[in-house]
Amino acid sequence: MAYSYEPDKIGENDVYRMRLELGDTTFAPAELTAALCDEEYRYIIDSSQGKWKQAKVECLKAILMKYSHQVNTKIDDLSYSFSDRVKVWREMLDELEQKSTGAIPAMNAAAMKSPHYFYNDMHKNPEST
Repeated sequence: MAYSYEPDKIGENDVYRMRLELGDTTFAPAELTAALCDEEYRYIIDSSQGKWKQAKVECLKAILMKYSHQVNTKIDDLSYSFSDRVKVWREMLDELEQKSTGAIPAMNAAAMKSPHYFYNDMHKNPEST
């Protein structure tokens, strides 16, 4: 499992771009703190067949699934709030899904085959000529 991120090559590398857009650019230590490894990002991006928003949604879902098993822990004065870790990614996913659920207008096929409601000379009065 590899982790790489070079900010000066974001325009050349889809994995770097996805890491930037999702905020997965942690370096300390990258292998332990990265949300997904390079191979996972590459697979999701490639399987989305050029649809960037779809790839982004799938990456967010994979991140949320990866961290869904982590729970908040408190031992005396020490506490780990793992649910806060994924809160930003959850909000990103909700926002992307909300933007992508726009309705697409559709036409009734039967209405297209029926006679037209409007037609040429529909207001012409044959008795007036």
